[in-house]
Amino acid sequence: MRSQPVRSIRLKHNPAVYYIAMRQQCAVDDIPLESHLSQDIAMGNLPSLAFVTPNLCDDTHDCSVQTGDTWLATWIPRIVAGPNYSSGNTLIVLTWDEGVGTSNLIPTMVIGPSVPTGTRSTAALTHYSLLLSTEELLGLPAIGAATTATSMTSAFRL
Repeated sequence: MRSQPVRSIRLKHNPAVYYIAMRQQCAVDDIPLESHLSQDIAMGNLPSLAFVTPNLCDDTHDCSVQTGDTWLATWIPRIVAGPNYSSGNTLIVLTWDEGVGTSNLIPTMVIGPSVPTGTRSTAALTHYSLLLSTEELLGLPAIGAATTATSMTSAFRL
């Protein structure tokens, strides 16, 4: 997430700011990606959970897929080369917020040291599956629609 003054936070892909009571805290916890992530990767100082949202160009909403690919080609190799990933405690979940067509299927990639290359889930998964899996990995109770979702943990050996 990018750091911006509370009055100008872009809501589109920053879920925390949809919760009015959290907006002030969001302004404190949102940090600029470019100036912090590279340093945290190099130092092995990645947090337990990070929600990274590229800008509307790098996420391919307002620019080409090639632009998004270039952004990913910059960051994914850096994360995978870092000590957190090498030690086995980093998971990258790359997903989109919407699909194309009436099926609305979205691509989601799960990248981690414990995930065998080419792993595919045969189960139908949703954003609630990702929420449930995140809650499980962090030792948190499931909330809302995640309580009935299919977990991703066994399919991807998380």
